[in-house]
Amino acid sequence: MQSDAPDVLDQELAASSSNDDESMAELRTLLLGPAEKQIAEVHERLTDPRRQLKEVSHVLPAAIRSRKDDELTDALRETLTTYEPRLDRKTIRVRRDGSVGPEQLKLRFIVHADLKAEPLNVPVEFVADVDLDSGDIQINRL
Repeated sequence: MQSDAPDVLDQELAASSSNDDESMAELRTLLLGPAEKQIAEVHERLTDPRRQLKEVSHVLPAAIRSRKDDELTDALRETLTTYEPRLDRKTIRVRRDGSVGPEQLKLRFIVHADLKAEPLNVPVEFVADVDLDSGDIQINRL
């Protein structure tokens, strides 16, 4: 009879251990389940390019509107000063055209400057449309 006692104890310990494992798994699910779902969601957001583009397209117009016009026009003026040597640097003036807004997925800037020429510089005006979707810039004369 004593030989049966260790078997019964082993069975009880095994059953208790199995119950403990199930209890721990349930507790883990209760405690970490929401966090694991959030981690999976963040992982998907970081690794799915289509989702990234969709999310960016929703916030980009608001982000552009929140930027100060002075910052944008200064950046365009600096770009023209650096990369367009035919324009007289001192005469470059850029202003944002508010009639076209980010909700149309483009920004419009009006540029006034003097084109270097001999014997006199020639005043020029043009429109720079920035396509927010592709980043392309289209230049047209006024």
